[in-house]
Order: sequence, then structure tokens, then C-alpha cells
Amino acid sequence: MGAATPITIGLDSGVVCLTLMTQYLRQPADPDAIRHDLGLGERTADRVDLVRAAKRLKLKAKIARPSPKRLDRLPLPIIIEKADGSFVLLAALSAGKVLLQDPQSVLLAGIICGGERCVQQS
Repeated sequence: MGAATPITIGLDSGVVCLTLMTQYLRQPADPDAIRHDLGLGERTADRVDLVRAAKRLKLKAKIARPSPKRLDRLPLPIIIEKADGSFVLLAALSAGKVLLQDPQSVLLAGIICGGERCVQQS
């Protein structure tokens, strides 16, 4: 199996971040529709999937590795991949402070799901 085996978790942080981004841009998208359109099945979206989904939603997207010094020059919000392969949304950057929205946070997941589709996390 090795590296080709998809990792499945209860929450697709990349798709949730993309959904948050579309809400911020006032072009809301449905996370279930994004997952279906990408044909993800049981696996979570990777960075290539997210770029493909963003482009299908008519958003500008590319994979980049900007230096921390250049972050203040990037148009926000942006999706950042963490070392563990999950994603967070960088929503704001000001005076050396950042606003990160992490879909794996129970509070944020409750807000995103509106309490209806949310899976209770312990």
C-alpha cells in the first residue's frame, strides 16, 4: 500500500478551507458538491485537487511556496498546507499577526456546519 494509500479522516480540511474562501469572496460553494465534482470518494483532497476545484469555481489558484517575508504581498485569503497534510485558511495578516481559520477546530467546524451536518468531535 505505502504512499499511494489515501489517508481518510472525518473532516476534509482542504475542502472546508475552499468553502470558507468562497464564502469570504461571496461566491458560496457546497463542500459536498466540491467533493463529488472532484470524485474524491473516501479520500481527502490534496493540494492538486484544491487547485482544480478552485479553478472550476472560477477562482485564481496555483500551488506556491512563498517565503514568510512575501506573505504580506499575497492576496488573501489563501489556503496553507500544514506539515501533517491538513489545511488552514490564512484570512488576515497585519502587523505581524495572522488570523488562521483551522477547520479541525471544533468551534469552527460547528460554525461551518451550522450545527446541522456537523459530526460531533470529542
